[in-house]
Amino acid sequence: MRGPQVAPKGSLPSKTQINLVGNRLRKMVDADSYELLDSEAVASDKGLLQLWRAVHQPPLLKLRITLQRVVSSELGPAGKGKVNQRLKTAPSIVAKLARLKTRLAEMEDLGGCRATLPDMETLTNIRERLLGTASLNIDSTKGIKDYTGTPQIGGYRAVHLVARRDGCKIEIQLRTQRQQDWAQDVESWDSEFGFDLKHQNAPDNVVRLFRLLSDVLWYQDCGEQVPSSMLAELDELQDLVEFDLLEGGHGGL
Repeated sequence: MRGPQVAPKGSLPSKTQINLVGNRLRKMVDADSYELLDSEAVASDKGLLQLWRAVHQPPLLKLRITLQRVVSSELGPAGKGKVNQRLKTAPSIVAKLARLKTRLAEMEDLGGCRATLPDMETLTNIRERLLGTASLNIDSTKGIKDYTGTPQIGGYRAVHLVARRDGCKIEIQLRTQRQQDWAQDVESWDSEFGFDLKHQNAPDNVVRLFRLLSDVLWYQDCGEQVPSSMLAELDELQDLVEFDLLEGGHGGL
């Protein structure tokens, strides 16, 4: 598939224009589905949105190269670390505009890189090295969101760093392999059962299960023994969730 094209510098809209585009798109979004109600009415704005995505492609690639270099230096040639990148899709951007009321030109994760690392010690070392990399321009106070020790309400754990490159904000996510596996399980369950676990839109027992599983994996990431009471509660929740899903006609786990 052909990737987004880099626009000539002289043709780029201002950030004020980009924010106006975001405001107009936000008003044309269905409140329940977050999908655009009339695609023809916002055709030109969708074109500008795609242009704004394309602007992020070159700095995103530069940042990925920097992140890969730092990870490889930390882990060595035989180290188990994965680095990838992505541009947020246009539908995801529009949904976020509607959900969070953020300004399009200030969206921090339109472009993003992720490093998946073997353990918390490695993650912490990589984080400190990135903060000390001048070319990333990471604000040491506003540019860091650490959800590892204190996860988001649904159990999500990671470190998010906001870098600035060539006038664009690019998000760097650092996760352990266990945190990455947890996030992939969330996506799989959302896809299979029609949940939205990221925003806690799922049966209570399912939400509780993923929160508790996040806690269990945290102990393991830190090399600590998981409390027996926590493991017992996890087993109990798994049984309850399996029963709930069977009763709801979803089939087995």
